[in-house]
Amino acid sequence: MMRAYEEIIDLIAASAGSDRSRLVYPSEATKRRIVDLLQRQTSGGISPEEAAELGQYAQFEHLMCLARVLAPYQLGEKQAVI
Repeated sequence: MMRAYEEIIDLIAASAGSDRSRLVYPSEATKRRIVDLLQRQTSGGISPEEAAELGQYAQFEHLMCLARVLAPYQLGEKQAVI
């Protein structure tokens, strides 16, 4: 049985086609925001809204990481590139 999110991963990976640059990567501003949230979370200083934001980002990044791994297989390539 396919998990609900696996269909989304397959769709993202397939939509990239041969252009891996179409797979979404976070902007530098987003990377800085996540680093800031993680550092403040370690010291216990983030709000519930920020904790939710961090959790949502982690879920999205996990899906995108899986899509990046699967994209070459969607194209019939044998070697995945992360």
